[in-house]
Amino acid sequence: MAKAKKKTTKKTTAKKTTKAKGRTFVSFVLDETGSMGCVRDQTISGFNEYVQGLRNGGGKFSFTLTKFNEAKVEIVHHAVELKDVKNLTVETYVPANGTPLYDAIGRTIRSVEGKCGKDAVIIAIMTDGQENASKEFTRDAIFKLIDEKQKAGWVFMFLGSDKDSYIGGISLGISAKNTVVFNQANTVGVLRDVAHTHTSYANSSKCARSAMSCNMISDAHVEENKELYSRPDSKKTPTGGNA
Repeated sequence: MAKAKKKTTKKTTAKKTTKAKGRTFVSFVLDETGSMGCVRDQTISGFNEYVQGLRNGGGKFSFTLTKFNEAKVEIVHHAVELKDVKNLTVETYVPANGTPLYDAIGRTIRSVEGKCGKDAVIIAIMTDGQENASKEFTRDAIFKLIDEKQKAGWVFMFLGSDKDSYIGGISLGISAKNTVVFNQANTVGVLRDVAHTHTSYANSSKCARSAMSCNMISDAHVEENKELYSRPDSKKTPTGGNA
């Protein structure tokens, strides 16, 4: 009687996904200029929803908030735990004056440099206006600084309330897929969505992060969320320069 051949089974090993380790340093640069007064309540609620969304997302974050207007560029929280971030209120968010956008971005970058080490960095900028009051940084200086940091792996996102502010973001060298026009009437929904994007990035593998870094708000995502975002044609938008 012939012996039955033993069946051999190949062992398969699941591919390991390298999860990103360490903290994600998130800095939120928030316009507190006079023109934001008409959406003050939406901005306060939206920011508070955003921070709560980060808390609920399971990532490991250090958080910085920079508020800015012509009277001050104020770093309210500097690389703190999310549990230590206080809600904005009508007493702590008081829109007034002009827009030192370059100074706010530059000071935020400088404040994060000494803290982040090799950890991931996201800098999100939300504004409804264009630069008109900076004294310390020029557009050219910010363009070079952003370019340097993006090459080092930092992620920048720019949320502008209209086409002009959107063009301003593109002109700083921020990826077009990380720059959008946001719907101010739905600021709460916008910032809830941004929180989801940031937690997804923080919880992703290093490979996935690399793919996301210049495509944080994809064209497909904008198309699917027209109530939140739009993206003008930016083919003729200037970059660099000596402004």
